[in-house]
Amino acid sequence: MKKLLILAVLILGMVSCEKPSLISPPQEKVILPLTVADTTPTRAAKAATLSILNTTNASQIPSQMFAVNPIYKTAYYHNKQPDGLSCSWTSYVNCINCIVTANNNYCYPTPISIVRYRCTAYYPEASTKGATNILALAWHLMTYDQGYIHYLQKSTSSRWEATQYMLYHITSYHTPFVVRSSINGIGHYRVVFSIDWKQSENSSIVYYTDCLYANATTFNGNLRSMSLSDFLTFMKVDANAYNMLFMWPN
Repeated sequence: MKKLLILAVLILGMVSCEKPSLISPPQEKVILPLTVADTTPTRAAKAATLSILNTTNASQIPSQMFAVNPIYKTAYYHNKQPDGLSCSWTSYVNCINCIVTANNNYCYPTPISIVRYRCTAYYPEASTKGATNILALAWHLMTYDQGYIHYLQKSTSSRWEATQYMLYHITSYHTPFVVRSSINGIGHYRVVFSIDWKQSENSSIVYYTDCLYANATTFNGNLRSMSLSDFLTFMKVDANAYNMLFMWPN
């Protein structure tokens, strides 16, 4: 029985390690490929990206594609949430596995079921309420996953500041990240990969994956998009702040 249990855990862990064949996402501009070493920003890059946080309006940030390093698109494996209450920890595993796999010769070892168990133990309401408080995901990362990942959990009531931090993170670390969102007025989570910035919310497009949907086997097939305006609105439908969990490799 013990051997069967170990085998079952190993199989669950392997689910998030598979890699489908991938192609570049639609409508994305060509960007220079980065090596793993390049994901740590240089002093000049830090100065440039810090200026994003000092802006006061959209016109101060030039139009451009803010995109993750292509290695994260290649490493991404999409898990569909196993039930209606699992969007948060499924998105968490989809995101962290992508980053760990891209930067190591192994995948993130913790199955969705274990992340769920830990998060619901820390935040009991999640077992019946669905969409876990993003602080529970940050707690899990801090408690169990700091050996793989650096992180920043950011919550803000400012729509513009949420935009600034998302753009700042992508251009600084080039990694995907998790946001609390909503669907049909109910709390939900998504993984953001890029933002095609056009100096306004309505013109800018967010590209993300959504664990509500089954694995489409290609990165393009799993990639979805909506205007930044709608994306920000959904982020705050059932919350009093815009909540983001940024991750990047150790």
